Amino acid sequence: MIASQIVTRFAPSPTGFLHIGNVRTALFNYLFAKKNNGKFLLRIEDTDRARSTQAAVEAIFEGLRLIGLPYDGEAVLQSAREARHREAVAQLLASGYAYRSHATAEEVEKIKADAQAKNIKPIYPGRNGEIFDSALPCPVRFKSPLDGSIVNNDLVQGKVEVQCKDLDDMVLLRSDGTPTYMLSVVVDDIDMNVTHVIRGDDHLINACRQIPLFQALGAQSPQYAHIPLLHGADGAKLSKRHGAVGLKEWAEAGYLTEAMINYLCGLGWTFKNQEFFSLSEAIETFDLKDIHRSPAKLDYAKLTHVSGVYLRALSAEALTERYQSYRVLLALPPLSENEMKKITQIADLFKERAATLNSFHEEINFLLVEKAPAPDEKAKSLLEDQTNRERLKAFITKLSAFSDWNTEGLSACLKEFLQEAELKMPQIGPAIRAAIAGRVSTPDIPPILAVLGKTEALLRLQAVSS
Repeated sequence: MIASQIVTRFAPSPTGFLHIGNVRTALFNYLFAKKNNGKFLLRIEDTDRARSTQAAVEAIFEGLRLIGLPYDGEAVLQSAREARHREAVAQLLASGYAYRSHATAEEVEKIKADAQAKNIKPIYPGRNGEIFDSALPCPVRFKSPLDGSIVNNDLVQGKVEVQCKDLDDMVLLRSDGTPTYMLSVVVDDIDMNVTHVIRGDDHLINACRQIPLFQALGAQSPQYAHIPLLHGADGAKLSKRHGAVGLKEWAEAGYLTEAMINYLCGLGWTFKNQEFFSLSEAIETFDLKDIHRSPAKLDYAKLTHVSGVYLRALSAEALTERYQSYRVLLALPPLSENEMKKITQIADLFKERAATLNSFHEEINFLLVEKAPAPDEKAKSLLEDQTNRERLKAFITKLSAFSDWNTEGLSACLKEFLQEAELKMPQIGPAIRAAIAGRVSTPDIPPILAVLGKTEALLRLQAVSS
């Protein structure tokens, strides 16, 4: 019997970075569970000993933390359950649903080829009750049905039917006694009371292979929902060649968490034809029947747009806190209390020019260094011009005698200087920006001077005008 409470699971393999496609799968599992007051479980399928690493395990935990998807209960390590998996195989052997099969790899390939030529199901040694020397190492195979078909009424893909003659007798235990994925996933889903399996459609046929195994173990199979995989802009399955496809890469690029969630939700699912929504709103609305059957394409321009909308909606205080956390993520020195105040003062000006925490960092970092950054080519050209240098000297003289050092006072001071010098802002503004920021493009000058403070502002201006 399926448990009355809905239970989903996220079951990644720790064989590399946490792929953004896997994160979307976790998100859909989380939304469905929480929409139905159910449980969202985490199972790490680390039975591939050769490829699984502890670093990849830690990346899974870190990834779920970064994206803000807490799982219920304790995480399950599949490798720790091998004894239970072997116990299930013993049950299947005793009930006649599994058999030991002595055949070399070459013999197995010949059996498959002969069966394919005759359009029949391959029958391996041991299936018909042959007795072998039990001391010899050999795999244990599942005795899959010979006739009829297996039907999976998939919650996304609809009815999927596979003829039993097309189902191989899959290996449950390898010759060395280690359980296979196909066995472990079924036993774990049974023991964890999983009611709904939401995963990529590359597992679609696996469902029809696994349903008979559930039945042989005396359990009802979960309901399946196979979602299309993410594709790159070129229409090919998403891979490293399409750029940053790891969650940590996205976080290090400075995309806001709520933007990543919003964007990933929209890849294959539609929220009331509404572009922006919160996680709680997604939970309230999520329905598997609304998942699209066609693959969604990753669009970094759209992701950046979404992130920018969320970033610009933050208050100055909230943005400064996010930026502080971002620096920690990048292992940069945390902001001091004084620096936090500086950034909060200026955040509203700079956030209009940023879409990610990384671009915000690039915009405001010149305020956090001891002296102006080395000028870029355009700034350098401006600062080498003698006319600009003379104008900067005159401006320094004006500022040095000025005491009302705040945005309003400095705005009045700059306006007065322009009138006295008979200049327009474009005639000196770029040079001032080049001197204090190392580039000619910044927001308004007075608030920047106010945040830098009189001493630092004058030092930067003097360094390039002398």
